[in-house]
Amino acid sequence: MYRKIYYIGFAGYITLFIFSILFYKERISFLDGAYFLFHILKAKSFAIFHYRYIAVVTEVYPVVAAKLNLSLEAATRLYSIGFIANYFLCYLICGLVLKKYDFALIILLSNILIMRDTFYWPVSELPQALILVSLFFAVLQNISAGNLSGKFFVIIGSALIAFSHPLICFPFTYCILFFYLKRNKTIKQELLRLSFVLFIAVFILKAIFLRDKYDTSAMSGMRNFLTLFPNYFIIASNIHFLQACLYKYYWLAISFIAVVVLYAKAKQWFILLHFLIFFIGYLLLINISHPQIAATPDFYYENLYLPLCLFVAFPLIFDLLPRISKTNIVVLIFSLVILSSCIRVYNTHKKYTARLHWYRKKLAELGNTKSLLNKTSMPLDTITMGWATAYEFWLLSTLETGRTASIVYMDANEIPYWALGTRNGFVTNWGVFSYKEFRTPYFVFSDSLSAYTIKKD
Repeated sequence: MYRKIYYIGFAGYITLFIFSILFYKERISFLDGAYFLFHILKAKSFAIFHYRYIAVVTEVYPVVAAKLNLSLEAATRLYSIGFIANYFLCYLICGLVLKKYDFALIILLSNILIMRDTFYWPVSELPQALILVSLFFAVLQNISAGNLSGKFFVIIGSALIAFSHPLICFPFTYCILFFYLKRNKTIKQELLRLSFVLFIAVFILKAIFLRDKYDTSAMSGMRNFLTLFPNYFIIASNIHFLQACLYKYYWLAISFIAVVVLYAKAKQWFILLHFLIFFIGYLLLINISHPQIAATPDFYYENLYLPLCLFVAFPLIFDLLPRISKTNIVVLIFSLVILSSCIRVYNTHKKYTARLHWYRKKLAELGNTKSLLNKTSMPLDTITMGWATAYEFWLLSTLETGRTASIVYMDANEIPYWALGTRNGFVTNWGVFSYKEFRTPYFVFSDSLSAYTIKKD
């Protein structure tokens, strides 16, 4: 049964692969995508931020494109394709190489169960880390406790996961406890203990000696556990999540109910408690840390919720599927999950395509100028966030006109008046890059005479 379902997943990945080609501008000209690609092509090298080295596996595509002097369009398309290609590659390794069809299906569900806005914000390291965790445990099943090369794999794998994303500590610990509580004979208990100890050691050492300001500021929301006490369950983010379960997270809600019923009927109380603690505890961690939905875009919430997909995927694949005797029913359900995911992704492109149209309109209006604009005039319901406008205008203008536009939106109190006289530099929200720094063909600055001016929008 697992193998039959596994091959159905090919249709999902192929469809998403096609979407990543069709909507490459929507995906990469959006916030971090444009920002990362800017630095990758500028240096013709990897752009690793916040010590999240897992980004190497997706950045290799535009890096190779830059090394080969391919066009900006080719580099952008390859960057867009690379995310889906890597997910599909891990899916193929689990199924065709390791013959671990169960872990392959966990990868599939982690990718598509709630996918919608995150398809258009692919650069987050969290979904990449989730796939790495699934692949790690799939390989771990093939390792014997006394195997020296196997222990070396555990050391390297645990360290890589620890350096992938701060939130990965919850899914990784969940998986360790899942197999430990079940006394799963396919993964040696010694290897589980070794993996957990190494992961925790590296994770703590990283937090102590490689402290990152971005990650530290992201943790500031933890204070809400004190300030919002005891009104956790009536905050806007929790209400928003429950509403979203009706129209976009419906498969997650159905999966949650199925897992609870499964373990309750089987009277597997410890496993059920383990599941509920991680699922509800993690959900509250995210929602209490980000209680105001007006301040947190949908794509960011969805990205943070992705570990919930892994939490439900493990019991669904390892405990529920073996109890279903009718393969056709399971095949139908997985087909519906894949089909609905692809439909959600396609329908969501309208929002991100409308975003592109707004940028094109501004380029037609201001593309021949060097402009500093007040961010309060931006339609944030369309643009979402404004910190990356300089990079987004760079990418879209150079792709579509062959000339790099110099337009940046800033908060009124952040406008760098010292940059107004800049004639030979590219102004961004965080500084100025001299034209001399751009030695690649991906940046076309044709005006070194005019200076930046403040414009009313």
